[in-house]
Amino acid sequence: MEVEVKGHGREFVGSWYLAEVLSTREAGGVLVQYDSLFEPMMQPLDGGESEPPAQLVEWVPLSALLPPPKPPPPGWEAHVEVGAELEALHEGGWWHVQMCMREEPGPSGEPRGFIVEAVGYAVQRAVEIEALRPRVIRP
Repeated sequence: MEVEVKGHGREFVGSWYLAEVLSTREAGGVLVQYDSLFEPMMQPLDGGESEPPAQLVEWVPLSALLPPPKPPPPGWEAHVEVGAELEALHEGGWWHVQMCMREEPGPSGEPRGFIVEAVGYAVQRAVEIEALRPRVIRP
C-alpha cells in the first residue's frame, strides 16, 4: 500500500515522502520503504566500486502516515495567486511552500514556472508546475 510519510528529524520538518508499507506491528509501528530516500552510500574499504544505495527502510509510527493525495485537476495552477500555500517536490519529498511570484509566460502563453519559498526555511527557488501541487491540509 502506498502512503506518504511525514518527515521527521530537524532537516525534514514540513516534508512528506512517498513510501510503500511493508509490514505493521500491533503496537502501531509501520515498516515502510521510501521511494526516494536512500541509505547512506558506503565506500568499499578496498577502493573498488561502491554498490548503488538501497532504498531507506524504517519503522515509523502509524500517526506519521497518510494516503497520498489525488492529483490536482488540470489547469489548477491558473487560480494560484501570490501568497498561496502549496507543496513543492524537492529531492524526492513534498515540502510546504508559499508562492512568491509567477515567471512571465512563454511565447505561446504557457506558464514557465513559479518562484516559491520553503516555509520555515526562508529559501526561495524556481519550480515548474509539474513539481507543485495544492497544499494538503493534514492533521
